[in-house]
Amino acid sequence: MIKITSFYPFQNLLRVTQEFYEDKAIVKWKSLTIEREFEYKDVAETSDSFGPDGGQNNFGFWTIIFIPLGLALLSFLGKTHSILFQLVQILYICGLVLYITSFKKNWRINFYDKNDNVLTTIKQNSQNRDLVPQVIEMIKAKSSDVREISATSPFPEKPATFELVRYNISDLVTTSERFYENELIGFQKDLFHESVYRLSYDRLSSKVFRGKLSLEIWGWALTYWILFNSSVIGLYFGLGLRPEKYFLLIACYIFLAVQVLLIISLPLNLIKRNTIGLYDKIGHVGYWTFSDKKNKDKIERIIEFIQSKIPIEENVQIVKESA
Repeated sequence: MIKITSFYPFQNLLRVTQEFYEDKAIVKWKSLTIEREFEYKDVAETSDSFGPDGGQNNFGFWTIIFIPLGLALLSFLGKTHSILFQLVQILYICGLVLYITSFKKNWRINFYDKNDNVLTTIKQNSQNRDLVPQVIEMIKAKSSDVREISATSPFPEKPATFELVRYNISDLVTTSERFYENELIGFQKDLFHESVYRLSYDRLSSKVFRGKLSLEIWGWALTYWILFNSSVIGLYFGLGLRPEKYFLLIACYIFLAVQVLLIISLPLNLIKRNTIGLYDKIGHVGYWTFSDKKNKDKIERIIEFIQSKIPIEENVQIVKESA
């Protein structure tokens, strides 16, 4: 039996214990007092992702957003030498350290069933790095159909019929998709995160989705605007930093640049991009991508290619259910 324990301190002190036996796995969530098990034959796919700790990042972010407001209030009240002010200073420094260190990338290994539901996730670290390959081999030995994909080498060596690369400015993510005979494989990468996904064509229907989505730049522009302003307040009141005129001038330029970015993001958020995709068997959009003048014809050919790979009897069944 292989036992792996992962601790998520910024997700309600969640501790996940995974016990891998000869033919099944038992997963325990301590903070939620939930226990479940699954057999290895239920595992259809294993994949990994490489990125920062999202829970720690969110916790550190909101800490350095709200704590400076308390520091400023105590400073205006003349409580800069009180024990309370010093405690709030310590909280601010801890939040700042947590936020900065949260961008350290770590590997996570995900196990999915045949319906793409997550059975469990292993947070890989130095203690369990050698155990993870053993777990995967145990699963592969009991499930002959399990697929293994990895962000380190997302695409197989066989040639793809189509390849599509798109950049989404709303979340600064570059997505590369390759379309093979029976499935598509996608690889997403931004400054801090890398992940891979797979979609079998038999999970889709032939019904086409067409619509428009806004750029949604407002979200991350507002986030950085709030983060910058809170950081200035925290460094000024919390740490008592009084920069020289030269550094103060640079800070002013950065402040103005952030404000301009926020203002520009408002009208850009109203711009919509054409999207096209396919519904899945239960009526949800199972696959979509952006479409513009440069790649419109190529995407239309990709949609037709996927439709040609969907079994005819499944499409007939979907039509009957919709009638």
